[in-house]
Amino acid sequence: MDRERDIDLLAKMGTDAAIWAAAYEERFPDKTPDWGTLVGWFANAIEAGRTAGREAQEYEPNSS
Repeated sequence: MDRERDIDLLAKMGTDAAIWAAAYEERFPDKTPDWGTLVGWFANAIEAGRTAGREAQEYEPNSS
């Protein structure tokens, strides 16, 4: 099985926690918590990444 590049995976999956949860459930059927927990975990992880990205942009020195 060929692994997707991170950027390709992110472009395909987007920021919908339910899509990520469904993919996790498909990949790890025996290790999946209940649906609400799984969606909540991915939603939290996605938002944490978005927040960190915004904060990093706020602290970047102006390049002009």
